[in-house]
Amino acid sequence: HKAFQGENDLLALWSEEWQKAGYDTKILTMEDARSHPYFETMEAVVEPRFGLTFNALCFYRWLAMAQAGGGWMSDYDVFPTMDALDLAFSDEAQFMAADLYVPSLMKGTPDEWLRLCKLLVENINEPLGLQTDMYVFMHVLDNVSDHNVVMFDHVYRGFPYITEDKL
Repeated sequence: HKAFQGENDLLALWSEEWQKAGYDTKILTMEDARSHPYFETMEAVVEPRFGLTFNALCFYRWLAMAQAGGGWMSDYDVFPTMDALDLAFSDEAQFMAADLYVPSLMKGTPDEWLRLCKLLVENINEPLGLQTDMYVFMHVLDNVSDHNVVMFDHVYRGFPYITEDKL
């Protein structure tokens, strides 16, 4: 589900770059989230707050990942670099966030994606200022003692140019 106009070129580039790095890519849709048995429960909490806006889509992506079989989830503006690709994760069953609190590059099994999705829904009512999945995720990580998320800081901000014409 596209939130903004002009995303097709960025999505194509995102997919191409991750495939070059050795990953199979899939662009998730609302249909992925809707086909999960937990969708109606989640929708009952998310829809009254957001309708079908960008913020709602950010919550539904967690459920779409559970339905799609888990694995890595990357925002469409996060591209692979050696630092991101060289991460050594020892426990395949643990949920991992590679951008600290920012849900831009994460990995988990389908069960872990669903578990975190349920924690987001359970904690969405916390007074967090902006009600985004990032702030609710931050609340979970800071306040839920058994969140069981391994956090890393491996996402480079900005554009890592060597020169203006080379990455």
